[in-house]
Amino acid sequence: MSDFEIDSPFHEKKSSRLVWIVPSVVLHVFILIIWLLLPEAPPRKPTDRALMINSAQAEQLQRHVEDANLVALKAQVSQLQAIKGAMAQIRESRMTQLRSFEEQMLVEAPKGAPELFVQLLDAQTSIIPAYQEMLDIVRVSIEKGAEAQVLLEAKRIEAVRPQLVQVKAHWDDARMRMDAVERATAQISALVNTADVRLEWVLDPVIEKHFSQLKESIEGAHQANSEVRDDLNRSFFGRSYHYLNDLVKKNERFIWVIETAEQARIDGVLEDKSKQWLKKEVERLNRTLSGIFVDEPEVGLIADAMKAQVEVTRSTKALLLSLSQQTSGGEAVPQ
Repeated sequence: MSDFEIDSPFHEKKSSRLVWIVPSVVLHVFILIIWLLLPEAPPRKPTDRALMINSAQAEQLQRHVEDANLVALKAQVSQLQAIKGAMAQIRESRMTQLRSFEEQMLVEAPKGAPELFVQLLDAQTSIIPAYQEMLDIVRVSIEKGAEAQVLLEAKRIEAVRPQLVQVKAHWDDARMRMDAVERATAQISALVNTADVRLEWVLDPVIEKHFSQLKESIEGAHQANSEVRDDLNRSFFGRSYHYLNDLVKKNERFIWVIETAEQARIDGVLEDKSKQWLKKEVERLNRTLSGIFVDEPEVGLIADAMKAQVEVTRSTKALLLSLSQQTSGGEAVPQ
């Protein structure tokens, strides 16, 4: 062994090497454990320059958003203004048409109104004669009915039939007159409704007053018409008419029933079933005879209805006179 090998630190014994290797390894292990146990490093805070750049970008983005919203808002405002302008034009056009219509109606309404009331007067003049004829018919019918009633009470069916035929004809005539009155009344109501709209353009207090009076008189006439109709339904057009028609059409049958009943009373030979049947037929005949002239119509109601119609005629003529005075060259009022 040379002197160099003896003096070399690596030439030491194996136990001597472990003296400094083991502490070194332990130290490294200890450092590794400490390093593993250390917490993760927190994120680095951005620098002031990075913060300044982000703020500037955000402000720029905000400005872009605001600019875009402003552009959209301006577009919406423009659309709304365009719609508003179009609506204003439409409204102005309609207002112009309305003003033109009003001006036209103020001129034309007074001219066209008289024709309506001339038609109303024509319809009205057909009602009064109908009521007059109805009044005459009712009076004659009452007289004929009284004569027929005497024969009915005596059960002279064959003798009373011609008079019953006349009474039925009178009742049918009365119904026709009442129907004519109601048709004319419906026509008058339609004309009044039309005139009510037209006269709103006639700015005249005198005409307004006359028209109000006319409507009141027409309402009173309608009420009188209803009362006459109800009275005729009670006396002529209801059950009484049914009995009268039955007696006229089945006159021979009723005569046979009377003769059969009289013969059975004398002979007394009918079977029980025949007696029951004949008894029912006699009861039916008695109801018919007693039910024809139960109620008479009230002549006073017809007379009152005529007076109401005369008042309507007077009010119509007064209104026509006022209209003819307001309009130049107006039509003469029918007398």
